[in-house]
Amino acid sequence: MIQQTIDCFLKYQPILASILIVVGWVVMFLYTIYQVRKSHSYNLKAQDTLFKQEIEYKAYCKIQDALDQYSSALINFDGYIRNLNIHLSLLKEGKVLRSDWANIPRELIEVNSQQTNKFIEFLKVYDSNEITVLDFKPIRDEIVKEANNLGNSFYEFHKCYLEKIDNFSSKGIPPIENINEMKDKTKAICEKVMDIVCYVYDFRIEMQNKILGPILGKSVPKREPGDKSVRVLSLD
Repeated sequence: MIQQTIDCFLKYQPILASILIVVGWVVMFLYTIYQVRKSHSYNLKAQDTLFKQEIEYKAYCKIQDALDQYSSALINFDGYIRNLNIHLSLLKEGKVLRSDWANIPRELIEVNSQQTNKFIEFLKVYDSNEITVLDFKPIRDEIVKEANNLGNSFYEFHKCYLEKIDNFSSKGIPPIENINEMKDKTKAICEKVMDIVCYVYDFRIEMQNKILGPILGKSVPKREPGDKSVRVLSLD
């Protein structure tokens, strides 16, 4: 019986060898197809990831540039208001260093228009890329809210200035009795400006960490104000 089995095996050995070779080739062919499909799927996912990162990076660059310009305009605006506050303090002490006080209403409108225009440009850039940076909308909305508050503070100061301008001297110098109120209003403006500048900084940090962080494998530290009651905008 055993001998018959051996004889049968020897008889069909070439056929079995051929079948095994064919099966081997079929398995190898199917495995190759699997690997090709797997590689193709991986490449498609990699391409999708790169395409997404490219879109996010382009939006990041545009928004960061708009934020930079807005921040610069805010700092210039703040510098003008602080300088005006200093002159008001000197005026209160009887020192008149400015000879062109009559130009202040016009200058106020100009410097405020510059920062307002940059704010509007930032909104346009953000809104045109909103679907790409939708996660940052809470921060954007907070900046918008504070920008509106700044507009109200400026309006109150400008209104105060114009309402009392009839009491100014022929050179446009405010009377002593109005200086404290004006200084209080300029201080309120500067506080709002600094809030927005800090929020813009927070926005820039969050964008770097969210968009560039995964690519570069690192992150930028968040703002840490000395006063713990000061708010820091974050996506966390």
